[in-house]
Amino acid sequence: YDGPKFAFDLTYDVRFGTFDYADIPGGNPLAAFEGYGGHYEQALDCRGTFVARGGPREGEERRIDS
Repeated sequence: YDGPKFAFDLTYDVRFGTFDYADIPGGNPLAAFEGYGGHYEQALDCRGTFVARGGPREGEERRIDS
């Protein structure tokens, strides 16, 4: 994304394949937390850069690695 206030360039990499908590032996451990969900989860790594286009941090670039 390259907008007037900020820009970012992110890459997402899969940490492991998609799975459904309902397929876990013993059932879904998140069933008690109905609002959370718990189906078809997948963890991703996110890496890239974020650039401020305006304001007091204009021009500042930050690395993202989570």
